[in-house]
Amino acid sequence: MSEAGGSSIPRPPSWLHRYAKAEWKRIVPELINRGRYNEFSVQLVAAYCQAFARWRESEEALAKWQKADPTKKGEPPRVDRHALNDMRQLAKELGLGHASLARIRKTEKTTGAGGAPQDAPKDKLREMRDRLGVHPGGKKRD
Repeated sequence: MSEAGGSSIPRPPSWLHRYAKAEWKRIVPELINRGRYNEFSVQLVAAYCQAFARWRESEEALAKWQKADPTKKGEPPRVDRHALNDMRQLAKELGLGHASLARIRKTEKTTGAGGAPQDAPKDKLREMRDRLGVHPGGKKRD
C-alpha cells in the first residue's frame, strides 16, 4: 500500500474517479481508527467509493438539468439507484451502515475539557444518515 504524502493514510487506487478518491480520503482515516481497514478491505473500500462517485455524478446531472430546463419538458436524468444501493450495502459491510453508526454512537466516547468523557458528536451520525439516505427510524429517504 502506498502512502499519501508521508502520512499514514493509504493512497486511493489510481483508477478511481475523482469523487471516489475524495470519498476515500474522507472515510479511510475513520475506518483505520475503527480497525475496519486492512489489506483485505482495500477493494471493498474502493468499490464503496466508486459507487459513491457514480451516485454523486447522477445527482449532479439531475441538479444541472433542473437548473437548465425550468420548463421541465425534457426527460430528467435518473439518479443511479443501483449505485445508491451498492453504496448502502458496501457501507454496511464496512461498518458504516445506520445500525453500526448507532452502536458506535452509544459506545464511543471522546475526551472533553479537563479529561471528562463526552458523547461522540451527533453531527457525524447525522451526516452519514443523510449520505446514506436513512432517517433515525431506519426508513430510506427518496
